[in-house]
Amino acid sequence: MAFTLLSWDHMRAIVILASCCCLAACNSGSIDAASSLPDASVIKLPPGTKPGADTAPGCAGIPVSGVCQQGVAVYCDAADDVVRRVECTELGQECVIDPNSGARCTSIDTGGTRVPGMPCGGVVDVVGVCTADGTAVWCDVESDQIVSWSCVQNQRECMVDDCAFGAYCCQGGGTSSPANECESLGFYGECAGTTARYCSGSDTLIEIDCAVQGNACALDICAEGAYCCTQDDYAAACQAMGTQGRCGGPDNNTVLRCDGAGLIQRMDCGSTGGTCVVDQCGQGAQCC
Repeated sequence: MAFTLLSWDHMRAIVILASCCCLAACNSGSIDAASSLPDASVIKLPPGTKPGADTAPGCAGIPVSGVCQQGVAVYCDAADDVVRRVECTELGQECVIDPNSGARCTSIDTGGTRVPGMPCGGVVDVVGVCTADGTAVWCDVESDQIVSWSCVQNQRECMVDDCAFGAYCCQGGGTSSPANECESLGFYGECAGTTARYCSGSDTLIEIDCAVQGNACALDICAEGAYCCTQDDYAAACQAMGTQGRCGGPDNNTVLRCDGAGLIQRMDCGSTGGTCVVDQCGQGAQCC
């Protein structure tokens, strides 16, 4: 049974020729969300936080992009294979998660007062605020981290309760997607020409034109499902999965594998009536 081969040149062709087909077909994915007050970790997910983060053996799972731990910016220095720490509170600043640059120390004006024991120290709540410089700031209560997303830097506008719950970076005044479309797209999403489309929550559609960034829309390369990826992302993904491969796809039922020529192979196990598993009916990821 043949695999689908995807090279970086294939992805770049999508950017150059907007009329080309997307990299791979995408089946529906589902996501559960409350209709009244959706879970913040599902609904308020900046596109920049969608990708998984790299780490190093000596960093004990701390990503290169970093995390905030009680006012301390902690990140993995992959080159030296060690964890670095910056005490933000000692600098009179807050540790925030920036979708563009990861964990960092910065001064933010949310109008909140630090209260020990509260999520994100009480500096900001899950609803969040739009700051004067066009930044959406809110508390990701699940991870207890402050998210600070520069809407201006991402050619978006900070709005409240427009394209998402509370403060969020919206494009073109926000996009509301019919619930049935989001039921089909799910968080996994699809590549529609040069555009990565996926839903955050039950009816909030995220659309990113990858061509504007000079990147290509890809599936399971630099993020779960559809996202704008660079050539370096592609190379890193190929190196990470190797010939052993892994399971991916909207239902985690697609074999993803990098061959010796640097091409990523995809095979949908569902089309064969099988299930993608690792090291159970053969070496590495297989349809069993």
